Amino acid sequence: MLLAPAEVVGMNKVERILCPTDLSTDPDEALKHAVTLAQAYDAKLLLLHCSEQYPLGDDENSLKVNTQLMRLFKVSLAPYLSDAAKELKWEGLVRNGVYHVGKAIVTEASKQNVDLIVLRARRRTRVSSLPDATAQTVCRNAPCPVIVAHSSEAQLYMEPCN
Repeated sequence: MLLAPAEVVGMNKVERILCPTDLSTDPDEALKHAVTLAQAYDAKLLLLHCSEQYPLGDDENSLKVNTQLMRLFKVSLAPYLSDAAKELKWEGLVRNGVYHVGKAIVTEASKQNVDLIVLRARRRTRVSSLPDATAQTVCRNAPCPVIVAHSSEAQLYMEPCN
């Protein structure tokens, strides 16, 4: 991916990039692009994980869960960091009790004053060109530009037709 300085492309400086993640072990094109952009613009990368569950009331259990989530953030970032570029400004954000992930992403983007959102969209079916409802909600309501990355097209065509 070839990147031009923000001044050349007429954008405001990109200082904060939000990348929602489900913390799965699946390859994540959006995270890959977000890391590349954060490194190119020396921007802070905010990883956002939304959960429908509410936090545990016990402080000891909450601390264990938060420690586990921070480890998962690091594990998901690792494949996209080269040895020469291990220094990346990033922060892991967790939002619990989320009913609508798309709205939560838009809300967090506003709260965190982000300059760019990079998210992964899963296509609904093999023949559909429309991204999922979360990506549509974010694209329609985001307070900043949005980049939507799709999983590899090869993977898309390997899905069985129903």
